[in-house]
Amino acid sequence: ALGKASFYWAENDSYACNIYTDALSLRKSNQDTFKIFSITEQNDKFDKLEDEKILGLTEIKKQKPREFHISYIQVDPRNVYTLEPSFKKVGTRILDSIKAFADRITLNPDSHGTEKFYEGNGFRPFDGHTGIWEWIRE
Repeated sequence: ALGKASFYWAENDSYACNIYTDALSLRKSNQDTFKIFSITEQNDKFDKLEDEKILGLTEIKKQKPREFHISYIQVDPRNVYTLEPSFKKVGTRILDSIKAFADRITLNPDSHGTEKFYEGNGFRPFDGHTGIWEWIRE
């Protein structure tokens, strides 16, 4: 499913391709440093994830207990590059799901457009580290 999503989503963005490549590496190793999460409209049979129902993907790396770095986050381009998306706030829901088990999250926004998105979700520039933003549980 990740392979198919990365193929179809790659026309607009490459993060899904990176997530898929890392997933293949993770599958062959026993490390638990990296985790990949998906938000889907699928209601059951999650062991057989349907690529066309994936709404968003993220890859996180555990830094310390309850501290994570978001390596990649991508929403299905059909819900980003359209005036009337089928699903709204998918990226925010991905962040909310990580916040549920984290006390601190860091990331590197890739453009000014994403900085506004992350700021709206409680992230702020991390003092002393250019390009790194963080969210801290209060």
